[in-house]
This record gives sequence, structure tokens and C-alpha cells, in this order.
Amino acid sequence: MNEYKVYIDISDIAEKIKDLGLGEYKKKVLSVTVEAKDPDEVCSILPEMLYKSVKGKRRATRYVEAAELVRDNHKIKKIKFIRKYE
Repeated sequence: MNEYKVYIDISDIAEKIKDLGLGEYKKKVLSVTVEAKDPDEVCSILPEMLYKSVKGKRRATRYVEAAELVRDNHKIKKIKFIRKYE
């Protein structure tokens, strides 16, 4: 298993997220750490990981809408290898 830092561009949907009243997502580029075998696996697990991260345990409609926006409209800018686990 390897650890990767992934930079995600959400600039296309930043205004929509702001309109939902979610001030914590002001940045147009997010970064997350992902554990995966290779960069291809990072790309495959990232959408669902983003959805769960934004939605969390909240059931409010605005968080669900924001999570769907991020999951469906994100762009991966960069995948950076951090370290390898044994």
C-alpha cells in the first residue's frame, strides 16, 4: 500500500457550493491523502471518498447536494507519491 497526496480542482463548482452556504469550502483546490496501491486506484476510489468526506454524517440537504457536486464535478490536478507502506 502506498500513500498519495491528491490535489483536486473544484473551481468550476466553487460558486455553487458557496450558494449552498458552505463557507468551509472556500478554496478552489482541495488536497486529500489517499492510501492506494497505485495512482489508478486513487482515481477509482477518490469520488466516493470525496462524497463521504463532504457529507460526513450530516443529513442536511445542502451537504448532500455539495457532496454530489464535488463527487461528480471534481478534476484531479496532481497525484503526489508520499510513501510506501510495508
